[in-house]
Amino acid sequence: MTEIERVLQVLIHDARTPIGVAQGYLRLLREQRLPTDEERDRAMTRTMDALGRLAKLCDQAGQFVGEAPESFDVVVPAGELAARVATHISQRQCVMGRSVVDHQARVRVTSGLDQVAEAVAMVLGTLGSSREVVPIVQVETRAHELRISGTPDGEGPAADMTETPFDPWRTPGLGVALACRAIGRSGGRVVSSGRALTIAFPLETSNT
Repeated sequence: MTEIERVLQVLIHDARTPIGVAQGYLRLLREQRLPTDEERDRAMTRTMDALGRLAKLCDQAGQFVGEAPESFDVVVPAGELAARVATHISQRQCVMGRSVVDHQARVRVTSGLDQVAEAVAMVLGTLGSSREVVPIVQVETRAHELRISGTPDGEGPAADMTETPFDPWRTPGLGVALACRAIGRSGGRVVSSGRALTIAFPLETSNT
């Protein structure tokens, strides 16, 4: 299945719910089955929320078929990207754990720094799909990479575990797939090993 076919599959599936919600409340309003102003206001609010979710879904689908965003192509300290990731992680159901970053290490990003950091946080946020699970995120520079890993138990990825490419299409919606695309544009890769997810960015060589 091609990427566009996957986008269409998600769009068709995920659009049904907000469309159904909007249709239901509009039907109640048309049939005048909501006698109070409070009920009518609630119906309009939920209708607008549903249409907003539909509009966001369409915008995300459009990003897959539209032109590629302008490339920034800048080299930044690895610690700066790690700090931006920590900021975005704090807004999700994750907590930052150990961070060991070589202060001389640098990475290249080809999108806005905040955009890349937000993409990393979104991918790691998939580990916290359950309210009982609070992923622990660790950062390190190792083997010529900046490695940002998240695990449900905070133990970190086992060294002897085989890394396999992460499939963003196993998550609902298009947001995570777009996040993985943004990471890939900056040379990053997203892999899973056991229960851990790792986003790895190659470090720039000293003669770059």
